[in-house]
Amino acid sequence: MCEYVSRRVRSNLVNLLVEEFESKSELSKILGVSHAAVIDWLNSDGSHPSNRNLERIIKLALESDARGTLGELRGDLMYHRTLFEGIEDTYEG
Repeated sequence: MCEYVSRRVRSNLVNLLVEEFESKSELSKILGVSHAAVIDWLNSDGSHPSNRNLERIIKLALESDARGTLGELRGDLMYHRTLFEGIEDTYEG
């Protein structure tokens, strides 16, 4: 599933965890990544978590805030569904 999660939602999930653990440093230790990586993930122009890191982020976010995490993931899927349906309507008429 990780391959299908947008950059925006990846960043939102990291932000949710930063709020939960109250520090970027604490989150970086838990995830086993550098503090700079977490900061970069939160920057809209920065990089985003790899699929392997995202898998850990999603599991941790589900444990911390299942409703918020599922809402983010569901919203992302619905957005892509709408885009696909628009393309489908255009080309299948």
